[in-house]
Amino acid sequence: MRWLCLAMALVFCALPVLTEAKQRAFFDKPVKNVEWKKGELTITCTYYRDFMVKEIGDGGKGSISLAIVKRSHAGLPACRFKIEDEREVEDWSGYFAAAKGNYLFFSADDGDPVGNAFAIVDGNTGKVLFYDDAQVGVRSIHSLKIKDDGIVLRYRRAFRTPCSLYARNASCWEAVKQAAFMAPDTRQPNCDVVYAGAETDPRVRDDPSVIDYEVEVTLTAGKARFTGLPGKVECWAED
Repeated sequence: MRWLCLAMALVFCALPVLTEAKQRAFFDKPVKNVEWKKGELTITCTYYRDFMVKEIGDGGKGSISLAIVKRSHAGLPACRFKIEDEREVEDWSGYFAAAKGNYLFFSADDGDPVGNAFAIVDGNTGKVLFYDDAQVGVRSIHSLKIKDDGIVLRYRRAFRTPCSLYARNASCWEAVKQAAFMAPDTRQPNCDVVYAGAETDPRVRDDPSVIDYEVEVTLTAGKARFTGLPGKVECWAED
């Protein structure tokens, strides 16, 4: 739907996104990156002081293998196809993006109708601690702090609403604010531009909407607490 794609492009252009250089300032800097080929496979190893993240791709979307290797008394191993004592990343098939302490950030292998997902993985266990949809995945994160008992991050969250915001339905907006953990006085966005052609397409008009807004997430002991933050809320129709 041409009008929908154009509207979504305008929304994304209007929203601030950190440059890679600025975002990398609050992530840990890798010691080195190694990449080599084995037939049709590409093996990529990103080294940090105490661990290494290994990705294996076959040219398709995402990685066919993601693994973490911790430093031993002998140090970190060379980048190989199979490494002893490597720990597979569970339930994720995207790409490694960045690290902060023992928290590893992975992007999704592809976008979805809501946004671009990212995951935070425990560097010790390889288990996914948290995942969510964001405006542009990991690059949406613009604030990140490590605490004694967890991590706090802020980003532009992409959220599929439980109802359609077409015609500015007041009861729908109240349900959205509650589901998205927004402040009670958060103003409903004007979705007129996004739904400009919806009168001729009832499927779009009646489908749930997607909103994009500022959120703070506190991750403690594997549990996430969402807090909606002040700022502009944008919306579009789910594709």
